Amino acid sequence: MKDRRRFSRVPFKTEVEVLFERRRLAAKNLKDISLKGLYVVAPERPPVGEICQVKVKLTGAEPPVELIFTGEVVRHGPDGFAIVVTETDLESFAHLRKLLSYNLADPEKIEAELGRLIR
Repeated sequence: MKDRRRFSRVPFKTEVEVLFERRRLAAKNLKDISLKGLYVVAPERPPVGEICQVKVKLTGAEPPVELIFTGEVVRHGPDGFAIVVTETDLESFAHLRKLLSYNLADPEKIEAELGRLIR
């Protein structure tokens, strides 16, 4: 089966917080992240189709940086759930772009994907 993903995913383990249905789910593990989505490892899963707020904590900086996204739960997996990002602020997007560039073997690939995202 051909992989239909349009955006490179980077394995990235960090704390993530998901807010949905007026509930807060604090997961200890983000499995991966891309320009357009992320996969959260957690035993509790919001329903598919649920709109949620996501905070990803980057602890390498002082003070720690939070990436903030709005997204939709698009699928459940055996160990968590996938969220497609529908909205983010400019600062979070800039940090995400740097994170992906630093963690991909081919940083220019992110620039090409960014071009597809903007179109």
